[in-house]
Amino acid sequence: MPVALLFGAAGAASGAADAVDGTITVTPIVAVSLELAPTFYAFGAVDVGQSTHSLEMQGLHNIGTVGVSMRKKIQAEPADWKAGASAGVDTYVLYATTTTASEPPPHAAFTASTKFLDGNQENGLGDSGGDDSILPLLGSTTIWYRLDMPAGVSRQGAQTITVRYTGTAQ
Repeated sequence: MPVALLFGAAGAASGAADAVDGTITVTPIVAVSLELAPTFYAFGAVDVGQSTHSLEMQGLHNIGTVGVSMRKKIQAEPADWKAGASAGVDTYVLYATTTTASEPPPHAAFTASTKFLDGNQENGLGDSGGDDSILPLLGSTTIWYRLDMPAGVSRQGAQTITVRYTGTAQ
């Protein structure tokens, strides 16, 4: 009885393959939520023409659901004073710098780029480069202030400066 033998290459391709990709897009709905604690700082009595810095920090906490880019501005100035690039009669200079330390930074840490701008203009929060500071999701930073008092004042009396911190989703 004759035997037929078949020889072939094992695993030889028998057809072509095809693939297709699909794209899925989703946009998360995020919440920007900040907490400042405490919400005030009192310098107390400071001599005219002097410079002082805060001895206690404010904690700025991102309790939202996204990292934020932080900016600062003077929201409301005292009736008798205005912010400026340098101190003068009824003109003060306010700075805010950030750090993760719980000790006040040295006076030199308050550079020109950490100043609040005059005229209620907004700028980056307290970083040495003057750019926006990034506060990561569930991140915190400490804020320290320096105040250069006016060189002279028109009237005696306590002055209140309101500052605003704005976080914008990354």
